[in-house]
Amino acid sequence: MLMKKIGIYLSAIVMLAGMVACTNKEAIEGNGHGFDEATFSIETVSVENTTASFKITSTGFPGATYYGFLSADMESKASDVVDAKLSTINVTRHILSSGTNTVEEKGLRQGGKKYRYIVTGLLANGATYNEPVVADIATTGDYTTGSLAVSVASITAQTPVFSISGVDGKAAYAVVTKEVADSYSSNEKELFNALFDSIDDLAVIEADNANCKWSKLEPADYVVYAVGFKEDADALEGFQPTLKYAKAAFTVEPVKDPEAEYLAYIGTWYDADGNEYTIAQKDVNATFTMTGLDVDITVLYENKGIKFSGEEKLGETADGLEVYLFGLDQDGYAEDASQNEADPYILATGAIDGSNIAITGSEYQAVYSGTTYDEVICGLIVYGLDPAAGKLYKMAEEPAVLALPATLTKEKPGDNPGDDPYSKYLGDWTITRGEATDTWTISVKEDGKTYNIDGIEGSKASDGMTVEGVFEDGNLVVYTQTLGTWTHNSYGNIEDHLFGNIIYQGKKYYITGEYVAFTGVISADGNSVELTPGKVNITDLGEFDVAGIQFYGILIDEGENKGKALSYTSDYTTLPNTLTAASGETSSVKGMDKEASAKIMSTLVLNHNGNSAFRTMSGKNVKTKGTLEKSSSMKTEKKDNGSAPKTRGSKTSRGSKSSSSIIAGHKA
Repeated sequence: MLMKKIGIYLSAIVMLAGMVACTNKEAIEGNGHGFDEATFSIETVSVENTTASFKITSTGFPGATYYGFLSADMESKASDVVDAKLSTINVTRHILSSGTNTVEEKGLRQGGKKYRYIVTGLLANGATYNEPVVADIATTGDYTTGSLAVSVASITAQTPVFSISGVDGKAAYAVVTKEVADSYSSNEKELFNALFDSIDDLAVIEADNANCKWSKLEPADYVVYAVGFKEDADALEGFQPTLKYAKAAFTVEPVKDPEAEYLAYIGTWYDADGNEYTIAQKDVNATFTMTGLDVDITVLYENKGIKFSGEEKLGETADGLEVYLFGLDQDGYAEDASQNEADPYILATGAIDGSNIAITGSEYQAVYSGTTYDEVICGLIVYGLDPAAGKLYKMAEEPAVLALPATLTKEKPGDNPGDDPYSKYLGDWTITRGEATDTWTISVKEDGKTYNIDGIEGSKASDGMTVEGVFEDGNLVVYTQTLGTWTHNSYGNIEDHLFGNIIYQGKKYYITGEYVAFTGVISADGNSVELTPGKVNITDLGEFDVAGIQFYGILIDEGENKGKALSYTSDYTTLPNTLTAASGETSSVKGMDKEASAKIMSTLVLNHNGNSAFRTMSGKNVKTKGTLEKSSSMKTEKKDNGSAPKTRGSKTSRGSKSSSSIIAGHKA
């Protein structure tokens, strides 16, 4: 049985819908033949995990005929269920019984699934008589946690990701509100059966998976359930629960709008020596992630300013060192500033100063061997701490140090002021697309404002697939757009588009409308461009990151194919991605042959909430760039004592710290 792997938010547990109405059968009552005197009884003989036996007895009129069947509809009137059942049977003669019979029903769903066996008086001509009789049962089998486990891996933009382990066969997972979970707390088997009754609405995995995604949720308290099951051809529904389950509670908080002052810190910055630091959003209006030292650090955002704290552990190395941010005092000794009574462990503070960031080290008093010293933090550095020995070790042969006080600027010192930011994007760039490597040629369209981009999916300017890029705020921005029309020998007139794709419930959709497909940000050395996905609002679904870009041909001639989409390649350019300056190699794919490669595809379409207008593009000019070589590896080997930083031996060492696991602002 093929299970659709669909993960959607279950705002309420939807029980089995009422059976469709059937054609009415005229009941026979008081007709002088004695059928109205016939009575029926049902005795439940046994109920096991997946099998139940019933004894049906007929009394009254000799030879009275009846029909019995099993139903999972526990809500509808028995007579309505009978009508619905008989509406699917063309010849009733072969299903009739009389006298006393014992029947066995197999393939029931184990684990507390409720059924009822219904018996109705029935004649060979399909007419029913007298009221049906019913016996209710619930299958046996108790759920247990066993080895199945589920945890919240992350929550980003109100979208949770779960990690599920201990899967034996398959596992289905779903999110319900805390109110729904509480309502089933005394009998969770009922909840699991309600979930399995709508199994097509569940997300399904076939093995342990640490990347189980769920759709965006409204702010509230939730519980995620993971329930094991196996496919079973002999089961009524084609599967059986394994009676293993796991659950985890979590909270989705509202997405905060970042303050303008918070956003001012985000970007790439340089110190006086030209060292590069990037500050990126972590928890909105609360923390940033900063790169540039030997390990990424967390920077606090408070009262429109920033703070560098040495309190929280940044991680551990392979050989057991605990990694922390430290300060260097004016004598070059390592300090954690824990004796700063005014603001313990705060090593430095910063604030926006015009278009720059001004950072100063903390001043505090420290006590060594009974003597008080006036201290000031003159640099920030990352060290590995051996908690057993109380010793510090370098994280690299030449550790990165942010000297304080510091003024971070957007412009790298020594850069030629005459360099044209617009021109840095011109040239040939390589990018991966599935197993292929494409070469994009970015050339001038309108100097200083727009570009022509050829080579996406191996296209050439002559293919009519030249995409426009826009130079905005120093970045390369590409919007969705219309690229022109052409005539195919078989399909007729086709209108080409560059659309964005999203991944929703495990499926790829192309998104109509005009929106930013991606933004490209060039590196400081000009040898790479990081492509970050745009965001798009989908009607009735909310906001999504663009997962990639792809050319689509829309059939525009009248007829049965009008509106269908064509694709030209099997792979699409995924986002985020990186353009790397070409070094003379050619693309690993041949140029696009639109006539030969165009084929109707099955990718689904969703509608963008915004403007549906598109742009039309053309043009070409080439300028070649150089090659990028970059390594970002971090050394984690413990160094010998000769490479350890100097510390004041008698100072009280940092104590062991415990910290909560924080996921998107929530405690996990």
